[in-house]
Amino acid sequence: MSPLPQLVSRAKPVIGHLAEFYRSPEELFRRGYREHGDTFTFSMAGKRVLTLLGPERSRLFFSETDRSLSVRPAYPFVARLFSPDFYFVADNETYKRQRDIILPRFQGRQLEGYVAAMDLEAMDLIESLGDEGEFDVTGRFAPLAARIATRCFLGPDLASAIDQDFFAEFRRFSGGIASFPQPWLPLPKYVRSWRARDRLRTILGGIIARRRTEPLDPPDFLQNLAEARYADAEPVPDLVLINLVLLLIVGGHETTAGHMSWALTDLLGHPDHLERARAESAAALADGPPGPHSCQASHSSRPLCAGDGAVASGRELAGPGNSAADGT
Repeated sequence: MSPLPQLVSRAKPVIGHLAEFYRSPEELFRRGYREHGDTFTFSMAGKRVLTLLGPERSRLFFSETDRSLSVRPAYPFVARLFSPDFYFVADNETYKRQRDIILPRFQGRQLEGYVAAMDLEAMDLIESLGDEGEFDVTGRFAPLAARIATRCFLGPDLASAIDQDFFAEFRRFSGGIASFPQPWLPLPKYVRSWRARDRLRTILGGIIARRRTEPLDPPDFLQNLAEARYADAEPVPDLVLINLVLLLIVGGHETTAGHMSWALTDLLGHPDHLERARAESAAALADGPPGPHSCQASHSSRPLCAGDGAVASGRELAGPGNSAADGT
């Protein structure tokens, strides 16, 4: 077995780089790069964490996922939050069966409806802000991402009814998404997360049950999910369906909110780039605003390089997990 790459300096006794990783991960990675180049390790309370930087290393990492690299050890909280036989932490056959339920929902014409949902929720947010003032960027964008996911995966009726209490329940649930401290310890944030999960399961179970007795025609994402069967025609258990919905809504909303927050912050801090982004958007919408078929070639064929650049810049310099400025 090959030895691990060099350890970054300034590791503390027992905890290693744990405190610095949570306080200032950018400085930790910059120091590791200065000291050892694009491959190094740091310590998380006795565990050595391998770091690979750069596009070539990233290509290797993603090409070996589910081959020589396994997702399961990186997501110990999934077993506790959802169940030990769910998705990433299940055995390979079970994981593929559950994945095959979800993948068709992100193909073909269903994507057009998702784009329309994004446009509708974004316009509602813009109209609510007024012409000038300040607002909490992540405080607005996190609920926005959750409402978009809810509208896409649970339907517009529930998305319209979602309130701060409902969103707060999701926030309490997602508070249990952490690899350290160990996710099975009965810490307050984990206990809150488990209780919120149980309440959300009850709510979502009732929604799925109603869809079976009162089916929607034409079917949407949730209707297809409520009637889903595995490839061998075996019905998908309700707990699996509920966990899939929770994963879809909670799993990406914080990273999405982080990307949007940093993109907006960067654009506002660079007026020339902001003007280019506005000009690109105006050109893309020259034929009219997005409608039900907004991801067809007439709209998607115009690249939004300035907007994409702002998102990429925030992702690379700050990362999606870090909060942007409080007021914008």
